[in-house]
Amino acid sequence: HIVLNGVSITNDTSAAINAATGKKVIITLVEGTENTLSDGSSYTYAAGEDEPDATLFVKNDLTINGEGSLTINSNYDTGIKAKDNLILISGNITVNSIQKAIKGSDSVTVENANIIINAEDDGITTDGAMVINGGSIKVEKSGEGLEAVTIDINGGDIEIISSDDGINARGVLDDAATDQEKEAYGMQNQADTYFRITGGVVNVNAQGDGIDSNGQVYIEGGELYISGSTSGGNGSMDYNGEAVITGGTFVCSG
Repeated sequence: HIVLNGVSITNDTSAAINAATGKKVIITLVEGTENTLSDGSSYTYAAGEDEPDATLFVKNDLTINGEGSLTINSNYDTGIKAKDNLILISGNITVNSIQKAIKGSDSVTVENANIIINAEDDGITTDGAMVINGGSIKVEKSGEGLEAVTIDINGGDIEIISSDDGINARGVLDDAATDQEKEAYGMQNQADTYFRITGGVVNVNAQGDGIDSNGQVYIEGGELYISGSTSGGNGSMDYNGEAVITGGTFVCSG
C-alpha cells in the first residue's frame, strides 16, 4: 500500500514507481494533494530484462483510490501499466504519454475516477475486459481512445478525440501470428468480442471508425454521439457481427 501525499518522483533511467513484486498494489492519493511521477526518454535494463516499461509499473494487480491528484509524464513508453488487473476507483488522474497512456493487461475497471489523457497511442487499453461504471474520462489526444476485447460502459461522462478508432473492441491473437493472419482475423466476426453501452454519456470525435467492433455492438441505454470518421473506408460504426439498438440515444455523423 503506497500513500502519495504531495510528492514528486522522477527517474531519468527507469520507472518512477516499479512494483515488481506483491500480488496486489494499492495507491492512495491523499485528498487535496498534487502528486507527480515522471521518467526519462530511455531506460537502463539489466542483461536480459525489458521491464519495467511504464512510468508507474506494477507486475500484478493495481488499484488507485483517494481524492487527491496524480499527474504522470511518460517519456519512454506507457504511463500506467498493470500486468494483471487495473482498477481506478477514484482520484484525479492525468496522463501525458508518448505511447500508451493507461494499460491493464488482463482488465481495466473505472469506478468513479476523473481521468484526462493526452497520448500518441492508445488512451486506455487492455487485452481483456474494460468496464466503466462512472466518473469522467477525457481523452484529449490518442491513436485509439478505448481498446479492449469487451467494453461495457454503464455510466460516466466520456469524451474521446482520436486519430484512429474512437472505441475499438477487438480480439487478441498470439504474438506468433503473421500479419496476414492478423488481417484475416480482424475481418472475422469474433463471437466473444463486443461493445455495450447501458448508461452514461459518450462523445467520440474520430478520424477512423467512431465505434469499431470485431464482434457485436449493443446499445441498450445512455447517450452515444459520434462525429466521424473523416476518411474513406471508415465509418461512424463498424462491426463484424450484429448491431442491436434497444434503448438510449444514438446519434452519428460521418
